[in-house]
Amino acid sequence: MPDFDDVELPPDEEVVEVEEEVEAEEPETEEEDQGGEGDEPEQPQQRKASRAQERIRALDSRVKEATEQNRQLQEQLQQILARQNKEAQEQQRTAENAQLEMMDPVERRAYQAERAVGDTQRQLQQVQFQLQDNSDLVAFQSKAVSNPVYAKYAPQVEKALADMRAKGMNATRENVLAWHIGQDALKKAGASVGAKAKAGSQRVAAAKGSPVSARGDGQSSRSGGDDLASIARRLNGQSL
Repeated sequence: MPDFDDVELPPDEEVVEVEEEVEAEEPETEEEDQGGEGDEPEQPQQRKASRAQERIRALDSRVKEATEQNRQLQEQLQQILARQNKEAQEQQRTAENAQLEMMDPVERRAYQAERAVGDTQRQLQQVQFQLQDNSDLVAFQSKAVSNPVYAKYAPQVEKALADMRAKGMNATRENVLAWHIGQDALKKAGASVGAKAKAGSQRVAAAKGSPVSARGDGQSSRSGGDDLASIARRLNGQSL
């Protein structure tokens, strides 16, 4: 039996270093195993889903870009219109001041009074228009709550009304709604007439293309003759 007392053991520090090296190497093995599992080829469905998601993201991005560009263009247009309006007002004031300087005091006071009256009338007309429009809008919206037809056509009515007012025209929302309903009814009626005409032409073409037997013609002729004879007997009271 060997004597273990004579066996030389390595120092404790060397043993600890060896254990640390072993523990440090073990995670690398796990990472390699995980890497091996992740290297599996993707399934076709996963690739298709990924491509579809990429297309959807690209479309969303384009829509957002287009929306942002439209907003910027609208802002630029409003700024241009506001600047032009301001310049026109300044030119008008300049011309008016030059005209006032050429007037005598009596004419100047009369002109200023007339202008003040005109401004007041325009303001009153604007207030009256706003009141009428608000009343018309409230009435239309109250009907849209209980009537689905009003709710369905509401966006179209507002758009058409805005277009009319931009051209210097105006109408009630009820009248605009009636116009839209009439236009849709005319379109449906035209489509129905076209479908019926097409079906009728198809029936005529089918009738022309189908042969009729001589027996059938003879039967219809005799039937027609019998009908004429019976009518003649009833009218004349005579037997044919």
